[in-house]
Amino acid sequence: MCRNAVNSSYLNLLAANLDTIVYNNVGTENIKILMKSEQSNTMVKKILDGFIIAGLVILMIGIYYWMIKAGIPYQDPTTELQIRYAINIGIGEELMKDGAVILAVAIVGKLMGMIVQKVTRSQKHNF
Repeated sequence: MCRNAVNSSYLNLLAANLDTIVYNNVGTENIKILMKSEQSNTMVKKILDGFIIAGLVILMIGIYYWMIKAGIPYQDPTTELQIRYAINIGIGEELMKDGAVILAVAIVGKLMGMIVQKVTRSQKHNF
């Protein structure tokens, strides 16, 4: 009897750390599943953070190409300078577009994850 009380208090303490409600009759398999879901949530958060950083870096490189490398066009450029300008402008625009898309998708994913996490937490605490 004493051993069951210790196990149930340990399960309740572990569940409190996972921010979930666990009743005294819950087995250890449910705790393992909860721990795996928390680990996967953390991994998804880290991946989305990586995509946000990657989007910002790509966007900044695009701005660099667009403003610094291409810059203001020459008044009477040679054909070679016109080609170089067009290439740099094209690279800058494409990188800015790709960086903005990656950044937007990552931010939307992060916001959706936060909303889902908030909804699931409120549902777990309502029963």
